[in-house]
Amino acid sequence: MTRRDLLKCLGYSGLSLSLPINLIAAKKIDEHLQIAEIIQKKFKGKEISILYPKGSLANLLPIRDELKRLTGVSLKFVEGSLDSISSEILLKDKLNKDQDNIDIGITSTFGIPDLVEAKAIVDLSNYLKQYEPKELSANQKYKLGDYYQGNFYGYQADGDTYILFLNKEFLTDPKAQENYQKKYGIKLEAPKTWQELDRQIQFFHSPAKNKFGGSLYRNSNYSIWEYWMRLHSKAMLPFDDNFQPQITNKKAIQALDELVKVTKYLEKDVYKNGLFENFKSFAEGNKYCNLGWGGTQKYLNSAKSKIKGKLIYSLPPGGQHSSKQFQMPYFNWGWNYVVCAKSKNVELAYLVSLFATSAEISKRAVREADGYFDPYLETHYQDPKIIDIYSKDFLQTHKEAMEKSIPDLYVRGQGSYYSILKDGIDGALKESLPSELVLANVEKRWESLTENFGRENQKKQWAFLKKNYPKKFLEVIK
Repeated sequence: MTRRDLLKCLGYSGLSLSLPINLIAAKKIDEHLQIAEIIQKKFKGKEISILYPKGSLANLLPIRDELKRLTGVSLKFVEGSLDSISSEILLKDKLNKDQDNIDIGITSTFGIPDLVEAKAIVDLSNYLKQYEPKELSANQKYKLGDYYQGNFYGYQADGDTYILFLNKEFLTDPKAQENYQKKYGIKLEAPKTWQELDRQIQFFHSPAKNKFGGSLYRNSNYSIWEYWMRLHSKAMLPFDDNFQPQITNKKAIQALDELVKVTKYLEKDVYKNGLFENFKSFAEGNKYCNLGWGGTQKYLNSAKSKIKGKLIYSLPPGGQHSSKQFQMPYFNWGWNYVVCAKSKNVELAYLVSLFATSAEISKRAVREADGYFDPYLETHYQDPKIIDIYSKDFLQTHKEAMEKSIPDLYVRGQGSYYSILKDGIDGALKESLPSELVLANVEKRWESLTENFGRENQKKQWAFLKKNYPKKFLEVIK
C-alpha cells in the first residue's frame, strides 16, 4: 500500500486533485538532495534538538553529519530512555521550560496515540502534502503506525516486525526428520501454525542432552507479544466493532492455555531473560526456536554467535480457519520521528525528519550495526552493506514480514491495556491461575479503561486499524 492509498483510506481521496504541485516531487534530483536544498535555503545556520532512545545514537550520527554538510543545520542530541521515551516527550511538553524544549522526538510507534491525545506532538499532515516526495511513499514497507485518527504524525524509522528463528541443525537433522515423520506422520519443516510449532518444540526438548525446545520470552514484559499473535491465529480480533473486548471466548482462552502449556518445553531462564539475555542464550546453539527482530539477527549473525549461518528464518506461525492457512507477522515495536508541540522550529523539524527517512540517508543510518534501526524501506534490502549485516536470507523473510504484519494496538492508552493483559498472562504463567479467570478479569478492566478514555474515540481508531489489517487475514475472519 502506498501512502496515497493509505490517505484514501483516511478520507483524503480527493486531495491530489486540488493541491498545488508538491515542492519536491517536481524536481528530478535525488530526494535527499531536494530536501536538503529546501532546508539550506530556509534554515541554514539553525540548530535543532532531537531526543533519541538510548542505544540508537550510532544510527543518528551519519544523519547529523550529512545534514550539516548539505544544509548548514546542526543537530543537538539529547539521550532518552529506551523503554519510556514517550513519557519523557510528554514530561518535557508539560514542564514549560524553554531550555528543556525538544524539536524532534524519536518515540516508540505504539506511543504516538497517547502523545497525540496529550497534544504533545504536531499533526504533520499538511507538511506531508507539501513536501513528501512520491518516491518515499512507494519505498516504505510499513506505515500504518504513522497515523492516528486519520492524521499523519511522524515517519517510521525502524522495521521492528517479529520473525521466527529456527536452528537449522535441529530442523535438518536426518535422524530427527525420520523420527518426527514416524511419530506424527508429517514432514519436519518450518511450521506454519502455532499447533505445529508447539509440537516441534516438545519434540526437540531434551534437557538431559542439554537441548531445549526454544527461547521464547516468558518475562513479564515480553510474553504478551506471543499471546497477541496466538490470539489472532485463532482467526479472531481482540475487540469487536464497538471496541468491546472479546477475549473470554473459547478461542482466546485456548490461545493462552497453549502458551502456558508449551512453556515447560522451553529453556529454564525464559522467565527472567530480557532482550539481550535472550539473544545470547539462543546464540549458544542448543535451542530450537526463538522469536525476535532485526536486532536479534544482528547478534546471531555476529562473531559472538555459535549459530551464525546455521539459521532458518520464517514468518511467525499463524493458524488455519475454514481450510485457509495464514501466518502472523506482527509489527510490535518500531521508532518514529515526531515533532514536539513546544518546538519553535516545526517546519524545520518536519523537514529534518523527512531528510532522515529519505532513501539515501536512512540507508546510512540502518548500516550502523551498533544502533537499533532495522530496514524499513525497499531500497534497504538491496544495499550490500545491509545485506552483509543481516544476511540475504533473513532480509528476504523480513521484507515479506514487513509487508504482511498485523499492527500493534495503536489506540489511546495502549500501555494501560497491555499492562493489564501482561498481569493476566503472568497470573496464568507464574501462578497457575485458570486462563478463563485471568482473561475475564482483563476484559473487565479493559472495559473500565475504555469508558474512561471515551469509547467513541477508541472505536474510531480501532475501525481504521481493523480496516488496514493484512488483506489475507481479513479474508479469513469474514
